[in-house]
Amino acid sequence: MKAFLKAILYTPLFNLLVFFSWLVPGHSVGWAIILLTIVVRVILWVPNGKALKSQLYMRSHQDELKKLNERYDNPQERAKAQMAYYKEHGINPLAGCLPMLIQLPILYILYLVFMAGLHDIRPDLLYSFTPHLDTVKRSLLLTGNCRSSTVCPNTL
Repeated sequence: MKAFLKAILYTPLFNLLVFFSWLVPGHSVGWAIILLTIVVRVILWVPNGKALKSQLYMRSHQDELKKLNERYDNPQERAKAQMAYYKEHGINPLAGCLPMLIQLPILYILYLVFMAGLHDIRPDLLYSFTPHLDTVKRSLLLTGNCRSSTVCPNTL
């Protein structure tokens, strides 16, 4: 599973980070991280929007579900009544959870890419068309060692 996630998520995100570092004027890794974050958020916009839409739909039926909870004392009967209500109104109670489960591995891999940064660019992870950066500005990069006394005053 680890090799699968590395091949499907880590390597492409790492190459995008290297590409954005090459693309940005001055080869700033800080701006490349911002661009990569924006790209990932745009890609995750659809699943996140579906989860939000499902949550809003559930919230609009909250009052009727409270009435069902007050009507039934037995938890089994209450659960049956809730499931019947969900089926009648076309509500999927897990519709908000599934998109979030899709996003978690992507965000975790994105975190790993940012923590690895571009301290040592491993050629084995780069695609053949990705430029190798020898002149990367790491001044905005705060992974690894801290470079600013205002951000990490105790380390200087």
